[in-house]
Amino acid sequence: MEYTYQEFIEDLNMGHEIEFLLDCERYSISYNNNGWHLTKFGNEKYSTYGNVNDLLDNAKINNKSLLEIWNRIKIDSIF
Repeated sequence: MEYTYQEFIEDLNMGHEIEFLLDCERYSISYNNNGWHLTKFGNEKYSTYGNVNDLLDNAKINNKSLLEIWNRIKIDSIF
């Protein structure tokens, strides 16, 4: 069964954190008291967003939004 972008949004809104692969690179979306973070594994830099909508509207990987690259993302873990 395919994991849809809408299910992804719902999981984030419930507070779930997600790890995924894109073009053989590993990323995570995580949460702490400072907000939501998009992190590329092996890279100390990360982007922080105030809420899920901010993340969805503004997070970019290679200048593309998560929605634009959704069909290339492979979900690894949801917790």
